[in-house]
Amino acid sequence: MTETMDTTGIWTAADSRALDAYARRQPNRTPLQRDERLWELLGEPEVEPEIELVTGLPHCTECDRPMRPFAAPKSLYPDTVARGGHGLCITHAKHRRDAASS
Repeated sequence: MTETMDTTGIWTAADSRALDAYARRQPNRTPLQRDERLWELLGEPEVEPEIELVTGLPHCTECDRPMRPFAAPKSLYPDTVARGGHGLCITHAKHRRDAASS
């Protein structure tokens, strides 16, 4: 079986077909069963909230503080400020709007 499989370490569709053909040729094979230990290691992961690193968020062009996404709760993005638009945090956006209206 190994002579037909890709040796670069990348699993391909051809590798899958070769493994299936190899398994079909085995005498007295039993039906596949779920391996509990393998399921623990490779099963579906527990759902965790997706939290971006603060370094991956945009920063206010005036104060350089990280800004969380619109409508995102502060609890998911601690140490961030709300976005105000146009690359500014909410505080600097309000100052700019107030200055423009005066």
